[in-house]
Amino acid sequence: MFGFKSYLLFSTGLALGVGLLAILLFAANGPETLLFCALGWAPISLVGVFGGALAVRLHGTAGPAFPLTLLTCILLRLIFGLGGLFLATRSEQVTPYLTALFATFIATQALEMVWFYRRARLFRVASVGPAR
Repeated sequence: MFGFKSYLLFSTGLALGVGLLAILLFAANGPETLLFCALGWAPISLVGVFGGALAVRLHGTAGPAFPLTLLTCILLRLIFGLGGLFLATRSEQVTPYLTALFATFIATQALEMVWFYRRARLFRVASVGPAR
């Protein structure tokens, strides 16, 4: 229920839904606006989906792989976000870019937090075992 494949399915659906909503929100503004909307959505959703899925796979394993995965995802989001913001500022398309970026970031982060919270609760209950 809280495994790698189900997280990948849920996060992909969420990211696609957010991307579709962002595109529908700015559809009437022209192709350049849609391009920057997609530029704000695509890198953040890819890092959120695949980085989150990798973190789900590594959660609970020994060693530094899980924290390094989280740190790498944070750094990639910062790099992609700032790089795209530079391009959006130069093209005066900051509003669609930031709308798509923040909507995707907030949605994928919220899913990740809820996922790990529920998964940790499940592991805690399973490790306690049945009452005697």
